[in-house]
Amino acid sequence: MEYHIHLLDSDEYSTGKGFLANISQGGIYFKCPPPLSLEDGNIGDFTFDLSSSSGLSNSRLKVSARVARIEPPEKTSLDFGIAVQFLSDLKVELRR
Repeated sequence: MEYHIHLLDSDEYSTGKGFLANISQGGIYFKCPPPLSLEDGNIGDFTFDLSSSSGLSNSRLKVSARVARIEPPEKTSLDFGIAVQFLSDLKVELRR
């Protein structure tokens, strides 16, 4: 997946590639490599572009959300774990 994040009250944007690990009605958990310009508690507009390999077809998810936690990489990986809590309704756009 690809993520795009615009933090509120700032001109800061983050873009990168990651791996969708879990999604629910209340949030999303993904893993991504550094560099990472997010901190616990950051609030912003999140966009996730998912590929067909995610099982959600080619879709785009948009939501206002808060970074609930950032987990450091495990010993066997360089990827950080990012837990995001939704603050608005999730908008899903199906793409071809």
